[in-house]
Amino acid sequence: MGRLRATETAVLHVRIRGIRLSDNFVVVRRLADQMSIGANTMQKWRVTLDVENEELRIDRRVGRMLLA
Repeated sequence: MGRLRATETAVLHVRIRGIRLSDNFVVVRRLADQMSIGANTMQKWRVTLDVENEELRIDRRVGRMLLA
């Protein structure tokens, strides 16, 4: 197993289930996936995993809080 080096961060705006989220993401080259959502982002935006259906779920109240 090798080492990964993260030298940059970026603010990304993504949509999950139609709700726009933004957060700081660490840029790492040569990962298996294009984007991984970390625990901090999941907690901040109340994103949960539905393992049985292989889906992300987001609390719809978060979207309403953003509009207030």
